[in-house]
Amino acid sequence: MRFNYEELLSILALEATRAGAFVVGEDLGTVEDGVREALLRYRILGTQVAWFTDDAPDHWPVSSLATLSTHDLPTVAGVWGGTDGEPILLERLRRLTDLPAEAAIDDVVVAAHAGLARSPSVIKLATLDDLAVAVERPNVPGTTLERPNWRIPLPLPLEELQVAEVALRSAAALSGGAGDASPH
Repeated sequence: MRFNYEELLSILALEATRAGAFVVGEDLGTVEDGVREALLRYRILGTQVAWFTDDAPDHWPVSSLATLSTHDLPTVAGVWGGTDGEPILLERLRRLTDLPAEAAIDDVVVAAHAGLARSPSVIKLATLDDLAVAVERPNVPGTTLERPNWRIPLPLPLEELQVAEVALRSAAALSGGAGDASPH
């Protein structure tokens, strides 16, 4: 099906401006020629995922949302622990964090968010799964009955996550701090 995407993007841009909202386009993987240029023209942010690029975060576009992972991709803990993801993801995570293989997972999560903070992207996104140091990703595309997609609980309740040291340190790192925030 084809339609005039310029009309749709014009309406989207107008309504986002009225609402004072950002619009993020999921331009991951293969998109048709001209899509990224059209998003840029209408001030719709693209998406930069650490798992998908060898470029250092400081080379990512300003007009993007930056994140380590998505709901369909491995968590930092899954990649670092070797239970999820391809070897290239571990290589990218090691480059992003510059930590030795024996580093504690909490330190890896914080260092990964500090690496993400180096991006000039206007939005930087942390997932609850990474902040909770979850090993399993919430969803594996293409599976229905093989695993409990979207029903995997976080390893700790939200009330505990709000004061968890790794979450506080990651938030500090994302906001430009050193990631040394304590839960006090």
